Amino acid sequence: MAAEFAASAAANAVGNLTTEYASPYVSYFFRFGKIVEEFKNRRKELELKSDRVKNDVEEAIRQNEVIEEDVQHWRKRAEKELEETQCLEAQIERMKCFNWCPSWGWRYCLSKKVAKKTISIDKLLVSCNFPRVGHRKPPEGIEFFPSKDFMPNESSNFTFNEIIKALNTDGVNMIGLYGMPGVGKTTLAKEVGRHAKEQNLFDKVVMATMSQTPNINKIQDKIAELLGLKFEVSTEEGKAEELWRRLQGVEKILVIIDDVWNQFKLRAVGIPFGVEHEGCKVLLTTRLQQVCDRMNCQQKFQLDILSEGEAWTLLEDTAGLKDVSSRLKDVAKEVASECMGLPLAIVTIGNALKGASLDGWQAANKRLKDSRHLDNEEVSEDIYNCLKLSYDYLKGDNIRTCFLLCSLFPEDWNIKIEELVMLAIGHGLFSHIFFIEDLRREIREVLRNLQKSGLLLRTDDDGDERYVSMHDVVRDFAHWITSTGKNIFMVKEGLMEWPPSESCGSHTAISFWNSNINIFPEKLEFPELKILIFTGKTLVKVPIAFVEGMKALRVLRLENVIFSLEVLKLVTNLRTLCLVKCRLENISSLGNMKNLEILAFSGTNIYELPEELAALRGLKSLHFFYSGREQINFPPNLLSRLTSLQELYVICENNVDLSELNSLSCLTVLSLRVSTAQCFPENFVFPKLQSYIIVVNEYVPFMRGPNCRALEIVDSTSLSACNKLFCNVEKLALENVMGHKNIVPNVHPEGLQSLKNATIRKCSELKSIFPPCLSQSLLHLQKLEISECDRLEQVFDFPQEVGELLNASLQSLKNATIRKCSELKSIFPPCLAQSLLHLQDLEISECDRLEQVFDFPPQEVGELEVRPLSNLTSLELKSLPELKWIWKGPTHLVNLQSLKTLNIRGCEQLVYLFSTPLAQSLVHLQELEISRCDRLEQVFDFPQEVGELEVQLLSNLTSLKLESLSELKWIWKGPIHLVNLQSLKTLNIRWCMQLAYLFSTPLAQSLVHLQELEISWCNRLEQVFDFPQEVGELEVQLLSNLTSLKLESLSELKWIWKGPIHLVNLQSLKTLNIRWCNQLAYLFSTPLAQSLVHLQKLEISWCDRLEQVFDFPPQEVGELEVRPLSNLTFLRLDSLPKLKWIWKGPTHLVNLQSLNIWRCAQLTYLFSTPLARSLEHLEVLEIGNCDSLEHLIFDEAENEDQIVSNMDGHLLHWPKLSTLKIIDCGRLNYVFPITLAQGLPYLESVEITDCSQLKQVFNMKKDKGGRLLQDIVLQRLQILRLKNLEMLSSFCPENFVMSLSLKEFEVHSCPQLTDLKTLQAHLKDFKELLCNVRILTMDGIMYHKNLIPSVDPQGLNELTFLTLRDEKELECLVDTTDQGHVSTVPLLPNLTSLELELLPELKWICKGPNHSVCLQSLKVAVISRCNKLKYLFSPSLVQSLVMLEQLKIEYCDELEHIATELEIDDNIESDGGLLHPPPLPKLTSLEIHGCPRLQYVFNVAKENNGVDNAILPPSLEKLTIVVCPRFAKFIIQQVVHKRLQLKELRCSELEQDNLCDTINWENIFQIQDGHLLLRIEILNLQGIHQLQGPIQVASLPCLKDLKVSNCNELKSLFSSLLARNLPQLKILNIEYCEKLEEIIEMDQTSLASSSRGHLQTISFPSLQDIRISGCSNLKSLFPISVARSFANLERIKIKGPSKLEQVFGYQGELDIEDDQKGIVLSQLEIVDLSELSDLKSFAPTGCHFRFPSMWSFKITKSPKLTTSVIMDSKHPVPAITEVTEEPQQVQNNTTEGFTTMEEIVDNQSTCNDIFWDGLKDQIPLYMTLGETRIMLR
Repeated sequence: MAAEFAASAAANAVGNLTTEYASPYVSYFFRFGKIVEEFKNRRKELELKSDRVKNDVEEAIRQNEVIEEDVQHWRKRAEKELEETQCLEAQIERMKCFNWCPSWGWRYCLSKKVAKKTISIDKLLVSCNFPRVGHRKPPEGIEFFPSKDFMPNESSNFTFNEIIKALNTDGVNMIGLYGMPGVGKTTLAKEVGRHAKEQNLFDKVVMATMSQTPNINKIQDKIAELLGLKFEVSTEEGKAEELWRRLQGVEKILVIIDDVWNQFKLRAVGIPFGVEHEGCKVLLTTRLQQVCDRMNCQQKFQLDILSEGEAWTLLEDTAGLKDVSSRLKDVAKEVASECMGLPLAIVTIGNALKGASLDGWQAANKRLKDSRHLDNEEVSEDIYNCLKLSYDYLKGDNIRTCFLLCSLFPEDWNIKIEELVMLAIGHGLFSHIFFIEDLRREIREVLRNLQKSGLLLRTDDDGDERYVSMHDVVRDFAHWITSTGKNIFMVKEGLMEWPPSESCGSHTAISFWNSNINIFPEKLEFPELKILIFTGKTLVKVPIAFVEGMKALRVLRLENVIFSLEVLKLVTNLRTLCLVKCRLENISSLGNMKNLEILAFSGTNIYELPEELAALRGLKSLHFFYSGREQINFPPNLLSRLTSLQELYVICENNVDLSELNSLSCLTVLSLRVSTAQCFPENFVFPKLQSYIIVVNEYVPFMRGPNCRALEIVDSTSLSACNKLFCNVEKLALENVMGHKNIVPNVHPEGLQSLKNATIRKCSELKSIFPPCLSQSLLHLQKLEISECDRLEQVFDFPQEVGELLNASLQSLKNATIRKCSELKSIFPPCLAQSLLHLQDLEISECDRLEQVFDFPPQEVGELEVRPLSNLTSLELKSLPELKWIWKGPTHLVNLQSLKTLNIRGCEQLVYLFSTPLAQSLVHLQELEISRCDRLEQVFDFPQEVGELEVQLLSNLTSLKLESLSELKWIWKGPIHLVNLQSLKTLNIRWCMQLAYLFSTPLAQSLVHLQELEISWCNRLEQVFDFPQEVGELEVQLLSNLTSLKLESLSELKWIWKGPIHLVNLQSLKTLNIRWCNQLAYLFSTPLAQSLVHLQKLEISWCDRLEQVFDFPPQEVGELEVRPLSNLTFLRLDSLPKLKWIWKGPTHLVNLQSLNIWRCAQLTYLFSTPLARSLEHLEVLEIGNCDSLEHLIFDEAENEDQIVSNMDGHLLHWPKLSTLKIIDCGRLNYVFPITLAQGLPYLESVEITDCSQLKQVFNMKKDKGGRLLQDIVLQRLQILRLKNLEMLSSFCPENFVMSLSLKEFEVHSCPQLTDLKTLQAHLKDFKELLCNVRILTMDGIMYHKNLIPSVDPQGLNELTFLTLRDEKELECLVDTTDQGHVSTVPLLPNLTSLELELLPELKWICKGPNHSVCLQSLKVAVISRCNKLKYLFSPSLVQSLVMLEQLKIEYCDELEHIATELEIDDNIESDGGLLHPPPLPKLTSLEIHGCPRLQYVFNVAKENNGVDNAILPPSLEKLTIVVCPRFAKFIIQQVVHKRLQLKELRCSELEQDNLCDTINWENIFQIQDGHLLLRIEILNLQGIHQLQGPIQVASLPCLKDLKVSNCNELKSLFSSLLARNLPQLKILNIEYCEKLEEIIEMDQTSLASSSRGHLQTISFPSLQDIRISGCSNLKSLFPISVARSFANLERIKIKGPSKLEQVFGYQGELDIEDDQKGIVLSQLEIVDLSELSDLKSFAPTGCHFRFPSMWSFKITKSPKLTTSVIMDSKHPVPAITEVTEEPQQVQNNTTEGFTTMEEIVDNQSTCNDIFWDGLKDQIPLYMTLGETRIMLR
């Protein structure tokens, strides 16, 4: 220690001496101690100062001050310095370890650091003298703090987005938000302000409330406070000036003024606006729409109420109803409905009932429904107070009373304004106004003001302001107002009894709707009552004294009431009487109602008006309406005596004398229906009216508001009576008006000046609509509709030059529709096209000759303020085959800036759409659809040079559909760098065969919102997307919103996406479908494949060159939130012959549910082991026609001998797989590895077919894990089908045991699976295999001689379908001779279908006791090629076949009977000894083919007389017996015949001994007391060689189809009697009956009888098709007399009858004078005559035919037939019904004649072949065939 001290002292001494003479650097060596001391002092000072500043900052923060930036900076520097000085102190401490030899170099460095740090601290200490550490920040406005009050909904979201859009629009400075009270305007305004602040849309956002009584000082203080402004003055003007200057200093500011009631001056508040401060924008909220108008809001937005779902969501959140009971929720939903979507009501009621019990909610709901306002005040007080502000603000008693009158109607009622007018007049509103029309205008203005104030609502379909409505909450408020005071109302609905009188004595208005009151008080005292409205639900009788006590009553409206008008004489003040659906008595008493002003009848029993009505001198308005055909009759001169009548409504059939109307000097409004029978008097002209609706031969709706002047005329020729009306008509409709060539002939030039709406329909004589004299009538035309005017050539018959009609203009036209005007060539001539300034919607369709739509003038037109078509939003052109131009002439002044929808379809001549200027204006186009325009080559032609645009072209296009454009080469042409498809969502292109490319690089780059893309049948398309080579970073990756992609039949497509695609993202793609793209080699690159995180459905088929689908990187990429393909649920690959891999690299298909692989010939395996493990949701696996497929699952790490392993100790598990189908996979060895045996718990169906190398279904080649073997458990397997598996020897390895219980089991052509024992060896319990089987099919399996008992008999009781084929040892299906198998339960009770085929040893179906088997459910039985089977069923078994419907037996050589002999039992014997009941009661179809030993269907034991009997089933409809040469006959019981319904009979090669030379059905079918064939519909006779004569049946009334073939001895088919009784025969087919001479046997007796009229005429009224072939002896088909009956004949085809001389002939001396007239076969379409070597004529000499529907006429190889042909190439066939002259004479007798004829005659030809195709050769044809003349068409 002493040594250290000595060394230190020495050093200091040396240092002190040295520093006196050395430089300052030397002091670092010798003054170290002093430097350190000074450093520590300064550090301490800094610590103290930092703590003090920290305290000051914390205090400032507590005072909500903002800390100054320099203070914050100083504190950061101080903290940093203190940290660094702490490190220096540690180094100084280490210096104390110096001994006698300190490190002078290190000492020097440390001393230097400390000295410098001391200087830094000194600087910090000097700079810490802050005058203040913080300052007060102006408040931001609590209104803009995040709040839960704003709940987004459809209305608020839309309005919010529109307001934000308006705030971002230059030039929009004043925005208005209006809506009814409580709808949420303030909340939405706050949300707008909050959003504007968060998104930095403005530098400042301030909000103030104006209120009903504004306080300007308070508003100024609020704004100043938010701006941090302290006023130096106290007056309003001074504050306004200071605030003005302060706001001008903010570059961008949003001022929100809430709750504005009146117009105010922004300058008075101090808000600079408009040119004074363009950066200042104002958003104001108000209840009154007119406030927005008065404040000159540039954009106004209405906030609507909530939808039902949104209302419930708001109430659920407000009242906390997430976890309440379902009953309480149901009640709460009713409460929400009562609030009618008003947010204020929902929130108020939700808060009031929050936490309430079910009883509380039910009570509140009941009060709301009953409108018990006083009881509801605790939940409704805030709402009513809010609404009362609006009510009190209404100025004047009239508007308030009108508002209260609206509450007299039911909830949710569309209130007719006319009914309000009636109430208003009766109540006395606007009593100083005399004319009703003037009062109506006042009422309308009042209602508009109420709507603008939010107290009334507009109706959705109220285009002409005929209705208003009242929100339910507002209606309840009105009832609250009228519950006290001088106006007391009672409004009820659905009352069952009249309320107590004491409760309504002081009421001034009572309104009862849909009442069920049957008992009324005898007398009611209502001294104050002015209005009574009563409507009954059903017709009810009211007492006579009902209104006696209503002395002050002024308005009475009754509906569904039986009422005597006599009592009204006591109600002398009545002004309005409206009677609807009432049964009235004593109508003449109305003459006493001297003060009555309005009288209305609707649907009453009054059809005759009494003379006493003439006494109503003060009557101003009279209404009559009847919905049926009833006519109201007016006494003569009644109307003319009603001198005060101002309005007359007679809108039903009537007898009004029109001449009386001109004597009504006060008449201003008329609604009148005039019928054709009600002729106009000579020189009658309607008086000049202010409003009218006059219809001729049409109906007018009841009380349709007379707010327009409408004239509708249907089926009339006279228009002169309407001349005075034309001058001011607003709506004109003409339908089927004839005799005029333009809309109104001889009208005064000033006529139609007020026309707004014109509708012209079915006026076929019009050639133009508007003549030149009506050019000025178009100025106000808003809507034009023209349809089905066949001769219309032009709409506007105006000169083509613009200068010739300067006043012609369509400047007001908004909507135009033109349909089915076949002669129309043009629509808008040049003089009008340029005036289409406000046209919004245009639709033109089915105008066959229209060539152009808009024809713009060729000369230059001066600059227009509004360009033509600039307001056009929708254009639809359909089925215009001759349209060449949409717009013709210069279009540079035309602007399509508003066009949103364009639909063009079926315009085959259209070559182009948009010129360069037009294409440049398409900035708002949203939907474009073009189809079937065969000549269109391009869609958009953009200009070569164009300046910068505010909105890029097509930037709003959302949907583009192009279809069947065979010549389309370009969609967009020209430079397209200014085109942007950023909004495109849907693109569909189909059948554009010339289209070579879609998107250039810039366009592809803009496809950020594309959602659906479909391209098909574009054969030249080589690529879809061409992405740019160099692209900067994008906010939204390309195609990131694409959800659906479909590419189909693109034969040249090589790339879907081309170019660098690292910026492409398919993250939203859900559906991908690619089909028939034969040049496509790959789909997804690695980056694209990795982005497929939401793909759900993928289908690829018929892509011949595709080698792989997915290419994933070889190793796992970094962890992804969602793995590629993890959402794929459906995958189908079909017909991909080059496909080798579906997926490369690691793949995860955790959600795959269905996989279908078909016809992928080079695919060797499906799944790798890791991929197989991920298939946890796979449900369906179907594979077919994959020739190279060897394995389903392939372990890539193992060789082929180790394909199936334990996979690292993890068993495979496919827990949801239910269906497996594998078809025609020739190289597949096995299906599943044995490790999957325990992993298929839900497998239900397995079908494996045509897999020639398959040896086992489950297989294991090696078991590396040494795991103990386990059973294969397929507990849910129900269907097992194994077909054509040549190598299949077992289902699984020998050491494994299966556990199965099947419902369908089918084994077919599996030769290695030789015995049931082989299958049984692999089953844990063989009996369980078939214990529940329902469908069993076995084909070629060698088993025992019987199925039962080889299989447990009781195990087949669930069996429904059984099929056995090719079983060579089976002798008996069911053998119950072994008593050990006897059971009390019958066998096979549920079997419905039985098919036995190719069973050569089968002798019995059932053997043993008859009662053991019961086939009670069997419906279908097919027995085929069972050659040893002699009979099918035993007698008892036949009796059990009660449900059998179809029985088919084929080629059973030994079969003799269907059933063995049925023994006669006395207990079942009926009359005549026949069996009763008959067997097979429900058998409808019986078919027997090729059973040479069959004699009977059912053979009954011989009766006492020794005669064999056979029974025919009673329900038989179809019977076919073919090649059964020993078949004998049927017995049909009388009781059976009565209900026999045999409809189809086919017989061939029956026993010849039972056939005579005619078909005598009684010989084959022994019918007892009746005829069998009355209901036969189809009859087929084939190969009955002994048949010679006609069918000897009197009538076949239901026969429709008859075919006779190979009956070689048949000479005639029908007897003359039968030929007269075939009314339903449609098809007649006769083939190869070599001896057939005539179809109808017409002997001389028949001919004579027919000619004398003894028999009805032979006719075939339903015959449609005649086909005759190979009948070489046939000489004619039918007599010519029959030809006229072929009204429905469509086809005649005759081939090969070599002796046929005439198609239609006659026999004997039959008089054919009538037949020499022309015969028209109107339905005949096809005639085909071939190989008729003797044919000479079509019919006898003098007969003429016409075939108007013919489209194919052919005659070939008929050498004796001479023909001549005359064709007319220009004119249609004359409308004649008989052809009696030569063709040239026919020509001369037609009115217009044939101008061009070409005659081709060849009388020397030996073979005249004719081929005429009416589809190709549209010209008519006249020909002579031998002696017959025929006209085609």
